[in-house]
Amino acid sequence: MTNVQLFVLALISLTVAVWLSVKRTSAAAAPAVLAAIMLLLALGGPLWEWSRHSGYSGLPSSVPAVAFSASKAVPAFLWASIGAGLSALLIPPIPAQALPTRKVAPSRKLSIAVAIVSAVAFVTLVIGVGPSFFKNDSYLYSDGILFLAMASWPGILSGVLGVVLTAWEKDRRLRILLIATSALWFIGPLSSGSRMACAVPILGSLLMFFNEIRRRRLHLALIAPAVALFVTGVFAFSVVGNARAMPHGLLNVPNVVQATASDIANSTDSILEPAKELVASVVVGFPIAEESVHEDVDIGTLLGNANPLPGTARSADLERYWPYSWVPLSFAGEWFGAMGCVGQILLFGIMGWIFGFAMHNLQRSRFRLMSFLPLGFVAMVGVLSIEYSSRSVWRILSLSVILLIASYLVRERTNKGRSRDMFRETRDEQPPNAIGNLEKSAFRVSSTVEVPNRAAMTVGQRYG
Repeated sequence: MTNVQLFVLALISLTVAVWLSVKRTSAAAAPAVLAAIMLLLALGGPLWEWSRHSGYSGLPSSVPAVAFSASKAVPAFLWASIGAGLSALLIPPIPAQALPTRKVAPSRKLSIAVAIVSAVAFVTLVIGVGPSFFKNDSYLYSDGILFLAMASWPGILSGVLGVVLTAWEKDRRLRILLIATSALWFIGPLSSGSRMACAVPILGSLLMFFNEIRRRRLHLALIAPAVALFVTGVFAFSVVGNARAMPHGLLNVPNVVQATASDIANSTDSILEPAKELVASVVVGFPIAEESVHEDVDIGTLLGNANPLPGTARSADLERYWPYSWVPLSFAGEWFGAMGCVGQILLFGIMGWIFGFAMHNLQRSRFRLMSFLPLGFVAMVGVLSIEYSSRSVWRILSLSVILLIASYLVRERTNKGRSRDMFRETRDEQPPNAIGNLEKSAFRVSSTVEVPNRAAMTVGQRYG
């Protein structure tokens, strides 16, 4: 099968997954996102040629992209897309009797919890990085408590989740609190030179556009801030790239921003320079996956790294793009080179099913707003599979399995509790009409008449 024919098949698979997510169950959106990421990377060759000279990809610009028809990375991504798309067929719709009632998703408590986690994790990050958080001359240098710095990783997830919750939170004060705590996870990564700084503004921009589309309106007063947020996220990527090569930290952010703006102004690409840098950092996975397929990494190495326990990882040198020792191989390319198309379909199909079923379970629980969490995980797994080796991907998959188990337990507990409270919830939500009043009156009469009858029989028996 040629790459063009395979592309058509992958496109059909993605179309089916999207159709299922719209018409059958929105939980199918998780495998659809994974399928879309892999399909887009299969078209990454021309984008790499356009952006490879930007210098922010980590791979020398002298590495070319193989033509689409002759590439081995293309079938690796397309078979992965097909597997993820087909897994949408395995996501069941939510039964009508399993739908939670209107009062089972208290967003206020969730919003407060997310804001607290974001704030506490940010303080943990600052303590973990130490004084170098404010002024740092070397990228990744830390003079604080390293364990605390590593333990603060849930902060970025809570920061992103806080951005999502602002779209549904009705309390104005809580919305402001969520925006403030999420902004901390834009400032923190920007100060330390982490590319995760782009996540908060770009996601916030996309959510604003989504709300406008969902409400079928177009307010220029909201479109302008949404565009500004998106531009800020793209510009932040260039700032982070410069921060890694010069003194950075919170107090040095103005200097880094000024240097980045000066570089953009002096560049021949002008305002397109940040966009090229962002695109290059993503589509660099295309030439890396091409080399990964040809490296023929041993399947024992790939499966050995699936053990999530510390100290069990195989040597990282076995999964490097030599002679560029700092560049890891692509897991999508490695797995395809070792297992072929069948293994690729099975693995990425299982990935899509895990995230889709976790989303399905969360939609049947009290925490319906948390059902967006698998979408973040599936996007992370997709990006890691493209640009990183097996150890990183298996770690996120281990967390995803934990998420799946937790979502199943939450769903089961909610359904059991629902059967006990069904009558009470129905009575509380019953509209005040004549039939409802009669039913309540009948209930009161039947409950009050029964005791006097028994009392009358006792009196009759007593007085003969």
